Amino acid sequence: MSTPFIHIYFGQDFDLIADNMEDLVADFARSSSPDDICALRVDIARFLQQADVESAFKQMYENDVDPHDWHHTADSFLRRIDFLLSKNDP
Repeated sequence: MSTPFIHIYFGQDFDLIADNMEDLVADFARSSSPDDICALRVDIARFLQQADVESAFKQMYENDVDPHDWHHTADSFLRRIDFLLSKNDP
């Protein structure tokens, strides 16, 4: 999983970029190449294949990013990001 993406766009300073998930992902998409967007979507798909997405997410991001703060489980958080990215996929 692209740890920098999650930390930069959903970490403690996310509000310096935008104040909602849609705008955060749109900002990433505007500043990224189509290949970068595609690579992130592949990373998300691989991450979602794990047996316990919640535990894997918590282990990877510890207390830095909590999808529940965004009113999501780890699974739905990643699926929402993927959906938003799909709008920018070539």
